[in-house]
Amino acid sequence: MSNVTLLIGVTGAALVLLLRPLWGFAVYMAVLFFYPIYIVVQLGPLDVYASRIVVTALLARCLLDRSLRRKFKWCSLDTWVMLYFGVTVFVTCMTQPPLDALQNRAGIFMDTGFAYIAMRLCITSRAAMVTFVKSVAILLVPLAFLGFLESAYNWRPYGQLRQYCPWRTETTIKPGRLGFERAEGPLGTAIMFGATFAMFLPCIWALRHERGSWHTAAYVLSGAAIIGAMSSVSSGPWVMVIVIIGCLVLERFKWAVKPVIVFIILGCIAVAIISNRPIYHVIVSYLNPVGGTGWHRARLIDAAIEHFGEWWFAGYGDRDPGWGDYVGMAFTDVTNHFIWDGIRYGIWGIIADCCVLAAAIQKLRLLHKNSNDRLVKSWAWALGTTVVSIIVFCMSVGLWGQPFTFLYIILGMVGSSNHFTGDLEQLQYQGVPVQSNISIPPQEAMLRRSWSI
Repeated sequence: MSNVTLLIGVTGAALVLLLRPLWGFAVYMAVLFFYPIYIVVQLGPLDVYASRIVVTALLARCLLDRSLRRKFKWCSLDTWVMLYFGVTVFVTCMTQPPLDALQNRAGIFMDTGFAYIAMRLCITSRAAMVTFVKSVAILLVPLAFLGFLESAYNWRPYGQLRQYCPWRTETTIKPGRLGFERAEGPLGTAIMFGATFAMFLPCIWALRHERGSWHTAAYVLSGAAIIGAMSSVSSGPWVMVIVIIGCLVLERFKWAVKPVIVFIILGCIAVAIISNRPIYHVIVSYLNPVGGTGWHRARLIDAAIEHFGEWWFAGYGDRDPGWGDYVGMAFTDVTNHFIWDGIRYGIWGIIADCCVLAAAIQKLRLLHKNSNDRLVKSWAWALGTTVVSIIVFCMSVGLWGQPFTFLYIILGMVGSSNHFTGDLEQLQYQGVPVQSNISIPPQEAMLRRSWSI
């Protein structure tokens, strides 16, 4: 299978170099969606994924394009993302031998940093964003159909490929739920498979504003993405879909956003007081759509709080924190991305990660606030919904594999959103209202009030 990985990687890289950067990114997404990252080419201590070969060629293609480099503008989100990478590298070098640390961080940076930079360079306008989302939406359709077949008929064409994974050869399928099997597809786990669809659902829904056949297709493609997420029969993706639907409903009732946020905060405080339990214990007990190990996630948070003094400065490095007995497992399955950051990089990793996510939300808030164009506002809302749903999802799983890469691709989309209306941060600092260059037909002008917040 190593030869197959190498062939796919080299073929994808060749296509990336031949095509325009945006279509090259579509090739990269196809490799991420359909080829498992656990089938690798091992070069000594290095694991070479097909996707890593492709993204390296993609980044080189983007950097060699003078027009893309000329349009690139550094933003605050770029600073926070690079700061996060810097924190993780520094702390990793403190807890691991230098060569091991370099190998580990180089691989992760290829999966995340390369994808982030390439996306920042590729998206130079709203039209480019729309084209990219359209390609993703089309690619997700056969993946959703595969998820349906796995869930309804237990047909698993990727099932036996896990035996070729060098670090985990288990091929056992987890038991189904609610009368359905749990679709895993090429991602290897049900929760990551379902999250893949949910991560792009809000942007696919935003395609409904396009003209012609894409207006209708957006509804069909959104339905396909929901089916793909549901086929995982996993609470994490299901909760993501619920959060996404709630946020998209609020797009038409923006006056209710602040009251809803206040209600949620006061409700959490009241429930914690009345139940005399931490709020996260109540949430995992009652807000778990399809069952599963919600109690384990609550115990994991308890363990992290109890052992805070052990990990806050530099984490545990690559070692298991030893909380397995406490959380009822043979090993510590860190099903919380923020805790995963903590035990790997200390409190500094959590702070840096939260700053990245906060910077993304702030950038989208400025985009929505300063633009008078309902299309731009809708895209800002869609990207904001994506970020919020990912934050909720990170409370129930440690991101890894393709969804970890997708997170940085989405952050790259957020970073490039300044191309929609110009450099919003600079204009907002100068006190200049931003006007969009996208024209609105007169008959739609009266709708703007209903879209303003």
